[in-house]
Amino acid sequence: MPKFNNAPVLRNVGTLLSTMMTIALAFGLIIGGTAAIGARSNRSETVPVAQPIIVSASVISHQDHYQVPATFIGRIEAAQKTDLGFETGGTLVAVLVDEGDTVNKGQIIAQIDTRALAAERDVHIAAKDALLAKQELAQLNADRSIILAQRQAVSVKRVDESRLKLAQITAEVRRIDATIATIDLAAEKTELRAPFSGRIGERYLDPGTRIGATQPIVSISASSAPRFRVGLPNDLLDNLDRSATYTASFRGQSFSAIPIAGRRDVDPLTRTRATLFEIDAPHDFPDGTLGHLTLTRDIRGNGAWVELSAISEGERGLWSIYLVKEEDGHNVAKREVVELIFFDDDRAFVHGSLSDGASYITNGSHRISAGQTVQTTFSKE
Repeated sequence: MPKFNNAPVLRNVGTLLSTMMTIALAFGLIIGGTAAIGARSNRSETVPVAQPIIVSASVISHQDHYQVPATFIGRIEAAQKTDLGFETGGTLVAVLVDEGDTVNKGQIIAQIDTRALAAERDVHIAAKDALLAKQELAQLNADRSIILAQRQAVSVKRVDESRLKLAQITAEVRRIDATIATIDLAAEKTELRAPFSGRIGERYLDPGTRIGATQPIVSISASSAPRFRVGLPNDLLDNLDRSATYTASFRGQSFSAIPIAGRRDVDPLTRTRATLFEIDAPHDFPDGTLGHLTLTRDIRGNGAWVELSAISEGERGLWSIYLVKEEDGHNVAKREVVELIFFDDDRAFVHGSLSDGASYITNGSHRISAGQTVQTTFSKE
C-alpha cells in the first residue's frame, strides 16, 4: 500500500488558518478604533467652555473733530517801555542812574545846565520890578485924574489917558509874569524824571554832552506786570476766548496767560498776527525772554478717542484694537483694523469701521487672541 504524504495539505491548512486569524484581528481593531473614536467624540461634546478672561473695556463714542495741542514761541516785553530825553536842548550836567537801576515814578534821572535859564529869569524879574514901579505911578495919576475931573479941573480926555496908561502897564506886568512862568517850567524840565516806576535799560549819554531836544538819555521799562507777545495763526486768534486763561512756560515754569489784545495785520514773514497776553510771571524776567504758549486746535475729522493701551501693531504696520462682540451667548474678542490719526500721552484718535456705542478692550491686548471669550468690566467715568 502506497504511503500518503500529508505535509503539503497541512501547510495549506495552516496558511489558511493564519490568514483567517489575521483578518479577524484586523477587523477587531477596526471595530475597536471606531468605538474609541465615537467615545472620544461623545466626551468632547460634554467638555465645558473655557473660562473667559477678565478685561477692562470702554465704549466707542464717534466725533466729527478732535483737538490737538499747539505750541507757539513768544517773548516777554514790558507793559511800558520808552526812551527818556529832555524837551529842550542844553548841556548834560548829571546822569543820576545807571543801567539796571530800579527807579520810582517821579525820581530824577538826569539834569541839564540851568544857568542860562536862571540868567534869563533874573532879567525878566528886573523888568517886572521896573514895571511895578511904573504901575504904581500910573495908579496914582489915574486916582488924581478922577478927583480933579470931579472938580472939573482936568478934562475927561486926561482921565481916560491916565486910566489907559495904567491898563497898559498892568498888561505888561502880566506878560512878564507869563514869561517868568514859562522860564520856571523850562527849569523844571531841565530835570529828567521817571514817568513810571521801572528799571533803567540802556544809558546812551554821559555828563558834559551837548544834547538836542528829545535826544534820548536812557531807556526805561515799567515794573508792572509784563506782557507776552506771540504770533498766532488767523484761525486760532479769531477763535481765541478772551475770557479764558491759557498756559505760558518760561525757564521750565508755567504761568497763567490772559489774552488782552491782538493785531489785525498779518506779519508778511511768519503769516501770523501779533497777540499780547498778560501773564503772572515775576516782573524781573528780562525783556526778550523766550517762552512757549500752549493752545488747543480743533481739527475736522471723523473718528473716536480710545485708550492708547488698547492699540496694538499688527502685520504690515497696521494698527488694530479688540472689539467685544456677542457670539452664541458669549462675549468674544474681535480684532478691528484702525487708522491712527493722532495720539498723545494716554489716548489716541482713530478712524475705522467702528460702530458708535460699541465696546472695545482698553488694555491687555498682548494676552488676547481673536475669538477668545472675555468678560468685560467698565470703568466709571
